[in-house]
Amino acid sequence: MNLTIKGLGPIEDRTIQTEGTITAPSQSGKSTTLTALCWALTGTDETGSTIGPEFVQEGADAAEVTMSLPHLDLPVSRRITAGGSKSQKVGDAKTSASGVASLVGLSG
Repeated sequence: MNLTIKGLGPIEDRTIQTEGTITAPSQSGKSTTLTALCWALTGTDETGSTIGPEFVQEGADAAEVTMSLPHLDLPVSRRITAGGSKSQKVGDAKTSASGVASLVGLSG
């Protein structure tokens, strides 16, 4: 999996490439990474709550997460502006939140 996080919570710009467990020291962004992963897949955070503009890093115009999975040829992207405007894409096509979940096999 490749996961790129920009402007989400305390993470300004980070790319993670992993095929397994993410390990890191305390206060290094593991929880924010989990939030980003859940948001990319489902459109919500790990508790099922909506991602709102409060998740956008202070001073940033927007938060964005892009994820690529080995079994998908298309990257999944989600973006929210500091003003609350949201968008999601699979590849170059905009789609609904349920459309993203369906493509990655999270809904029937």
